[in-house]
Amino acid sequence: MNRYKVYYSKDRVAEAKDRINAAFEFRETDRVPFIYNIYHPEYGKVFYREGMAEDMEKTLQIRTDVLNYQFKAFPDCDRIPVFNQYEMGEGIIPTMFGAKQRVVKDSPPWTENRVIKDIEADLPKLKKIVDPYKDGWLPECLRRLKFFVEATEGEVYIQYLDHQSPFGLASKLMEGTELIYAMYDYPELVSELLSIITDAIIETVKAQQQTIREAGFNPQDILVGCPYHHDENPHFIIWDDFISVINPELYEKFCKGHNERLFEMFGAGHFHTCGPLLDRPVDAINNTKGSRSIDIRFMKGGGRTRQDLLDVKEKVINKQVMIGGLTEMQKNIPLAGSMADEYKKIDRGLIDRMNTCGGFIWIEEGSSVEEGKFLKKLSIKR
Repeated sequence: MNRYKVYYSKDRVAEAKDRINAAFEFRETDRVPFIYNIYHPEYGKVFYREGMAEDMEKTLQIRTDVLNYQFKAFPDCDRIPVFNQYEMGEGIIPTMFGAKQRVVKDSPPWTENRVIKDIEADLPKLKKIVDPYKDGWLPECLRRLKFFVEATEGEVYIQYLDHQSPFGLASKLMEGTELIYAMYDYPELVSELLSIITDAIIETVKAQQQTIREAGFNPQDILVGCPYHHDENPHFIIWDDFISVINPELYEKFCKGHNERLFEMFGAGHFHTCGPLLDRPVDAINNTKGSRSIDIRFMKGGGRTRQDLLDVKEKVINKQVMIGGLTEMQKNIPLAGSMADEYKKIDRGLIDRMNTCGGFIWIEEGSSVEEGKFLKKLSIKR
């Protein structure tokens, strides 16, 4: 018996894919694609647990248990069986350039040093070409990926390693404030640094794809960028918090081309930012060729209002698929069990407006099956 087997209905998942694909085609269907992530009673909302970075068997067992609980407790939604690899941290690619990651108890590993102190002096010494099979944490990450796909027999999607954006990774090689100053003082050097990092992202993605091939599977059938892209075309994700930090002119000059290069090479893409998202960051995403969807969890700090959601919808209609929840929040994502009152404020009118011309995938986090059933009814088109 395979202890890592995830039990789910392939017919139900096929139906979910059809509904999700319709959203990416900006078509309205029988109901809004609806995903209700129900918390595991022991692990809660798994982002990181002690030991996951060091123990791939423990990691896979936790991921397996969480998915099996989800599909048993609340199968009647458009949840897709996907594992992420967040437990290895955001600084995996910087380790190939000599950055150090520290494993800590309660969160994913974090980058503890910056290898570029002075961009004029240190950039010439930076490695220009990385080898994912030899450098930094990548060999271990590839070993884990091979274990994951073989142990699950290719029946679970696996999200790419958390590669962040080129600018986000640059901030892990050079302190963020100094990096922004350098955009004004040494623009050519910053552009060179971002090109080197983009090349490293490309090599890292290719290595993950090759690892899947060597395990006997088609990487297009296993690896996913955004977990909610499931048509026959390739897709990619960029975790880009800095699109919300630097001004749009700097994004246009330094970052946009590199993000577009990644989307062109690996498939139409998805932007995640921890916000804020409103106004100019949305415009920057709309103007990035190849972007197909945005994460709407964070809009202004950790909060959002009903009007914020509708304002973004107006900007991205027929341009970007909006992926996320409908609750109004004054602070970060509430803890499990605190959402019942917020869910009662959601009405079908809001859902219809968010799904105008399609382009909306509704995702909520919760712990109660009853709450999930209540929301599921709202998702059905009258």
